[in-house]
Amino acid sequence: MTTSTQIKLAFVGCGGIAQAHWRGIKTRAPQLKVTATIDVDPARASELAEQTGGQPFPSLETALAQCDFEAVDIMLPHNMHDGAAVLAIRAGKHVVLEKPMATTLDACDRILAAAKEAGTVFMVAEQSQ
Repeated sequence: MTTSTQIKLAFVGCGGIAQAHWRGIKTRAPQLKVTATIDVDPARASELAEQTGGQPFPSLETALAQCDFEAVDIMLPHNMHDGAAVLAIRAGKHVVLEKPMATTLDACDRILAAAKEAGTVFMVAEQSQ
């Protein structure tokens, strides 16, 4: 007999790419449970929260302080990737980051160093529909 472990996930960025990730989770990854949807646009965070069953938040900092999740799926503008990834990793969260990893090699190095130090899982995703 096998048992599946549910992984609580926060969506960071609730724009168009988040819909593609949500479709994939619904159809291919039932072990993932979205518990937080994070976006500076409250309407987008709320809309995705209604779809996923998660709780909407205006910032990653707020969600880290108030919500329970083990991992984050970062789908932000490229220039915001390293800040969000490092913040989540330093909080002990596993991170999947929509490509590109970052906009500079220094930013990539910061992300990789944080993940190595924290011992968390870090990966870069490229989705296709």
